[in-house]
This record gives sequence, structure tokens and C-alpha cells, in this order.
Amino acid sequence: TDSTQTVAVKRKKRKSEAASLVAVQIQKIWVPKSSTTCDDILTRKNNHIGTIRYRELILENAFAYNSIPNGKSGNISPANKVCRRIIVDKIIEKLAPGRFLRGKIADKSPDGVNEVMNEGEVVKKIMVAMRDCPKKHGDINELLAKTRGERILKENHFMEKKNHVTRFNRRDNNICDDKRKIDEDFRMEKINQSEAKYCHKNLESFEATVPMEKISQSEGEYCHENLESLEA
Repeated sequence: TDSTQTVAVKRKKRKSEAASLVAVQIQKIWVPKSSTTCDDILTRKNNHIGTIRYRELILENAFAYNSIPNGKSGNISPANKVCRRIIVDKIIEKLAPGRFLRGKIADKSPDGVNEVMNEGEVVKKIMVAMRDCPKKHGDINELLAKTRGERILKENHFMEKKNHVTRFNRRDNNICDDKRKIDEDFRMEKINQSEAKYCHKNLESFEATVPMEKISQSEGEYCHENLESLEA
């Protein structure tokens, strides 16, 4: 018995060391919290839209997932493993382009960062979530109805906020358009005033150079010559 326990402890230690080695080899990816979208799944924020959608999909597929039996020995067969993995992959596909983001427990700042969970961590998280779901169909449906209602309220609130921002931006654009039109009208008025001043100034300089008396005499001589040519 002692030798069996010793072997089990050694195996567990080797598995733990192997898991640690894999964790070190996988490069962690960090993204700023400000880049979070409504599609993302936040592990430490249950009221986020993406997280609520994730819980809804878990409940929708939990009964089918848990209906796939384990073997008599308690170990799941390779075929059933594939079936469960297909369900998990479908959930991940429906959540795309959402990312699974894990924040630091002590980091409460909005300017902080979130860690992007890798594929292995995401698969494990989904499997554990479905395994922890209620086993009775009625209990699952009750939780599912509650989660759907929560998701609809969140999405409606998000759309109202988005439409408000859109209206605000459109109003700002209209104000800018009006300002541009006023500036353009003012500029044209300035141009017209300048042109009027220029014409008036030129007229004054012309009148100063050629007195009106000489202009009238020239016109009279021209008419007199034309009249004589007609009489001839």
C-alpha cells in the first residue's frame, strides 16, 4: 500500500512539473483593459455582455455535454471525448471574435491590463463550466431563462448608449457644418467687399486721370462726325 501511494505521489509530481513547464513555454499575451469589447469574455466580471453570452451558451449545451457518458471504469472513451470536444469548439466558434480575458485580482484600475487566455485554458474552462451545471433539465431551463433576460437587458442598454453617442456625434457634426457655412459666407462677404473697394478705387483713379468734361467732349465729337457722314 505504501509503495502504491508513493508511486501515485511521484506521478502527480511529474504531471505538475510537466504542466508548469508547458505554462512557462506558452508566451502570455497582455492587452490593455481599454481595448475590451462587448464580445470579450471577462473571467472576473460577470455582468459584462460577452460573459453573459458565454454563460448562456454554456447552459444551452450543458445537458447535451453531460449526457455523453463516461465508461464503466469512470474514464471517458476516445469517441466520447471527441463528441464533447465538438460541443466545446462550437461554443468557442459562436463566441468569436470574443477573447477570453483574465484580469489580475488586485488590479482594479481601468488603465490596467488583461491576460488573453490560450486555447488550452479556454477549452478547460468551458468543460469545467458545463460539468458544474445542474444535471436536471428543468433547473437548466430556469437558469437559462434568467440568463437570457439578463443578456437582453444588457444589450438593450448598450444599444441605447451607443445610439445616444451617435446622436451626440451627429449633432456635433451639424454644428461644425453650420460653422463652416458661416465661415464661408463671411469669407465671401469679405471678398465681395474687397472687390467693391477695388472697383470703386479704380473708378476714382480713372475719373481723376480723365476728367468727365473731356469724356463728354469726346463723345460729342464722335456723334457729330457720324452725323456728317450720314448727311453726305
